[in-house]
Amino acid sequence: MTFERRKLDSSKVSAVLQHKWSKDIMDEGYIPFPKRLLRVLPQFFGDVSLLQVVLAVVDYSRPDLTHPASYEHLAFMAGMPVEEFRKGVTRLKQIGWVKTMGPEDAVWFDLDRLKELITDATTN
Repeated sequence: MTFERRKLDSSKVSAVLQHKWSKDIMDEGYIPFPKRLLRVLPQFFGDVSLLQVVLAVVDYSRPDLTHPASYEHLAFMAGMPVEEFRKGVTRLKQIGWVKTMGPEDAVWFDLDRLKELITDATTN
C-alpha cells in the first residue's frame, strides 16, 4: 500500500497560521494543540522543554504584533519557571534554531532557521 501526503490549498490557511509556521510547513495541514496540554507536556511525555519553548513563542507570534513578548509571559504560557524557559531559549540559540533580539522583557524571536529545517526534513 502506498500512502501519499495530501496538500492543502494555501489560500485556505489563515494568514496568522502562515505567519506562525510558513506556507511550506502548513501545506499538509496542522493539528490543533491546546494550551492546557502545552503546560502539562512533561507530566505526560517527559522532557519536552524545548518543544514547550518553541510552541509558546509560536503561539504568541502574529503578523501584526506590535509589542514583543517577555520571557515571564512566555514561560507562563509554556507552564514552566522563567529560569527553565531562559535555559530552553539559550539551548535553542546554541543549536542554531532560534535568534532573539531585545531584552527579556520585550524580546523578538526569529524562528526562520527552524522553519527551514522542518521544511527541508519533510520535503521529498
